[in-house]
Formats: sequence, C-alpha cells, structure tokens
Amino acid sequence: MSKYDALTAALNSQKSTQWQVSFSDIESIIGARLPDSAYRYRAWWSNNPTNSVMTKAWLKAGWKSSNVDMAGRTLTFRKVEVKLPTTMVAEDSTADYEAGLLVPLHADQRQCLKDLADATGETPAQTAARLLRHALDAASPALRVRRAKAGLAAHANLPDIDLAALVSEAKDQH
Repeated sequence: MSKYDALTAALNSQKSTQWQVSFSDIESIIGARLPDSAYRYRAWWSNNPTNSVMTKAWLKAGWKSSNVDMAGRTLTFRKVEVKLPTTMVAEDSTADYEAGLLVPLHADQRQCLKDLADATGETPAQTAARLLRHALDAASPALRVRRAKAGLAAHANLPDIDLAALVSEAKDQH
C-alpha cells in the first residue's frame, strides 16, 4: 500500500468536482513531506501517468491536477469523466459464445483483476473468464441449462440420455 493511497481516498470522498488544496494539506493527508521536486518543478504536478506514484494516485481516483501555483504552493484537482474501457469476456474459453459479454472495468478493478491473475498464474483475461463463469453459474440457471444441453449434444456417443428430461429436471431445480 502506497502512502499516496490516502490522497486517492481523500479525492474519492470529495462531493464537488473540483478541490483547491495546498501542498501542506496534501502532506497532512499522506502523512509525509512531498518530494523536493514537487516544490521546485511544475512538471511534477503534470497528469502524465508515468510522472510519479502520486500522479497515479489522483488519476486512479478520476481527477486531474490544474492551476498549479508554485509560488502559492496550491493547486486545484478537477474531477474528470472517465470512460471505462470494456473487455470482451467469454463465459468459457472453449465454448462458442453466442454474443459475448461486455464488462466495464474501472482502473482499480483492473488492478485487482491483475493482482488476482498474478496470484494464480493466469492472465487477467483468464481470471476474468473464470470469475465470470463462476458468477454466471451461481446466478443463471438458464445458462447452466444451455451449457449442459450443448455439452450433452456434443457427445453423440451417449444415445441413452434423455436430453429433454435432463433439461426439464434442471429447470425444475430452479
């Protein structure tokens, strides 16, 4: 956990779309002194995500810095409308997925997904598909019926199975 997470939390708690703040206010929030470069260089306050760890903290919260007053040691954070990227996630990596499912993920959700993927040795897409598959299995009896029906239909060497009875039984369970 970064000391700058406290800034992200402070920005997330703001009710307005802009927040004028002093450098010393930020230091109080993060519980540490800002680097000397924050006092010397306007560029330190740029919105370039590769600029600094602190820049990532305000961008992650959906804010951008503006009106940086180096002499007065103040700046204004402005809330920006974030377009959430969407990721195509299939219910099963081996299945023909009829329409696909678009799942919008915010930056912090993408980071959590990446952390989960790293912990399991999967790619983020594999982890998303696995989690979505579990969620859909728990939430959608109709999906389970379609998957069972497709799976059984694919095994033509099982002629004694009454597919209609299995589908009916699965529907009755929900």
